[in-house]
Amino acid sequence: MVTDEHLTDVASILWVNLYETAFQGKKRGAFTLSREQLITALETKRLDPDLFKRLQSVCLASGLYIADLDGQFPCIGLDEMMGFRQVPKDTFSAFFDREYDLASRTGGTRRRTWITTELKSLVDDEDVITRSPDNEDD
Repeated sequence: MVTDEHLTDVASILWVNLYETAFQGKKRGAFTLSREQLITALETKRLDPDLFKRLQSVCLASGLYIADLDGQFPCIGLDEMMGFRQVPKDTFSAFFDREYDLASRTGGTRRRTWITTELKSLVDDEDVITRSPDNEDD
């Protein structure tokens, strides 16, 4: 079992050492580890979800975010993440402010119509894309 002390040591090496080490043309910054590299760092045979969550928690507490992206483990400083641009409300609304129409029913089959509020005035009713329950992903 990987101890909390060892997790703290690994998080410290990732944040203090690797993050600040120059490689691949950058003086410092975000990097990605392979599953094998993380297993080696943790000195374990297997990386299970609970162990990764424990490591992620310790890393977050020290200022480093680590994600599991299907076998790759990108690491980025929280200070760097906070520098990401924030999406303005009007820009977000243009893509996600949608009307959900349950009133449309055809032949006893429920039909959903999603219309982006910003685009309502640009389309005629016959141009609106609808999805029937037969071809929905949700």
